[in-house]
Amino acid sequence: MPSLVRTLTARSILGSNDHSCDSLVGVMYSMKLGPIQLRWSHLFCASGLAILFPVVLIVVIATYTPITTSGFVYVIGAVAITFGLLVEPWLRRTSWVFLGAGMILLFVTAGVRLSVGGGGTTVRLMTLPDQGATRWVDRLIHERDLSLFGQRAAALTGIALNPREAEGLTDALTAAYGSLAAVEGTTSSPCISTYLFLQRPNAFDMVVVEPGLFPAPTRTPPTSTAAVIYLHGFVGNFTVQAWLVAEAARKLNMLTVAPSVGFIGDWWTPHGEETVRCAIAYLRNRGVRRIYLAGLSNGAVGVCRLVPKLRTDLAGLILISGADAQSPDSGLPVLALQGLYDERMDASEAGRYIAQAGERGTYCEFDGDHLLLAKRATEVQAELRKWLELQEERSKNSW
Repeated sequence: MPSLVRTLTARSILGSNDHSCDSLVGVMYSMKLGPIQLRWSHLFCASGLAILFPVVLIVVIATYTPITTSGFVYVIGAVAITFGLLVEPWLRRTSWVFLGAGMILLFVTAGVRLSVGGGGTTVRLMTLPDQGATRWVDRLIHERDLSLFGQRAAALTGIALNPREAEGLTDALTAAYGSLAAVEGTTSSPCISTYLFLQRPNAFDMVVVEPGLFPAPTRTPPTSTAAVIYLHGFVGNFTVQAWLVAEAARKLNMLTVAPSVGFIGDWWTPHGEETVRCAIAYLRNRGVRRIYLAGLSNGAVGVCRLVPKLRTDLAGLILISGADAQSPDSGLPVLALQGLYDERMDASEAGRYIAQAGERGTYCEFDGDHLLLAKRATEVQAELRKWLELQEERSKNSW
């Protein structure tokens, strides 16, 4: 049985000035495993080895990724802590200096992010159904860092992104975050809570993008009679995705909201349906009369499967990079935006779903892959805006 044996160094007992670090540490412990005696310094070193690979990967990615200031400080802090852990058995004084400096950098940066990360006027992050403020955990890391680092890692490892999808994605996302920052958009991200399994119908994150005529200085939500609900796909909700959809809608003075479920994007479950109904209730309370339900990838599949239950609340459907051709015709106007080289959601699925709608269906195919929302943003937004404008014009003529 391992036994903890208290050991005091002779120099610390005598108060030797040669090893003041030993005096500061005071009592040290070691773990005896048969003939092997392990000191805590060895455990520190083992901890450093355990985190060495991910930290090195982050550093490598940071060298060619447009990182934010807070992201840069987080990286420096992580490097300092890793180095401090690794050298502890041999350079105790140096180890504690690096560990202390690293911890200070992390805590100070986290504190700054907590105080300013929840900001955002045109684009903000809130929790429903109580319409609470941004969760503190969602403020810790700037979404641009999460998104760009995530896609870089996915491309390097070959997990989640193939070479075609990775090509040009960093530039597209960087441009999208630039346009988001220009309208005082939030830097928080619902994906953090998503991966901590915190998204539930009675407490979920929702991105809210105000209409183009939103008077930002007054911070007073405007009245909008039409809105888009955007359902995210696999890997979870990201503020930037909602913004890319909303850029077309807000030019027509339309509100856009993006609720969150788990990272799978399983909107067809009771959990997903209840979340969408809660988003609809929020829009109704803001005076919205016409709601367009949009979805990306698994979110588009969710749109197809949910519409029979929500049809009376909806004015039209928008499918981006996905569809479920087995779902029945909704009887509503539907727009499908599909990449010709989509290897995840075959274009034929969207084509068959649109065929059911007949004259109510509009199919737009792009020279792109599954990530066309980001990589073909200008073209996608142009088609989306044109379709929404047509639907809104028709709704006025029907009165």
